[in-house]
Amino acid sequence: MFPYQTRFLGLMSSVCNFRFVTCMVKKDVIRTDRQHKYYKGREDNSHVTSLFDLLCTYALAHPDVSYCQGMCDLASPLLVVQVSLRLHSHS
Repeated sequence: MFPYQTRFLGLMSSVCNFRFVTCMVKKDVIRTDRQHKYYKGREDNSHVTSLFDLLCTYALAHPDVSYCQGMCDLASPLLVVQVSLRLHSHS
């Protein structure tokens, strides 16, 4: 195999992993805690987007762990509390 073929296969693997991760995360994020006032509203509200960004960043930065169903349920309350604490510390 030529070096450019190895690089190409690595790039294709990264693209496939990116698509897989973003698809899985999006499916879970749009269903997570939608009745909670922090996530209520449209799918593109900033809090839902923050949760999506957080989970995708973690999954892509840690490919050995990646993403699995249920990570939203763990990350969601942490994000709500973290933002709440940040807001209260500035007041």
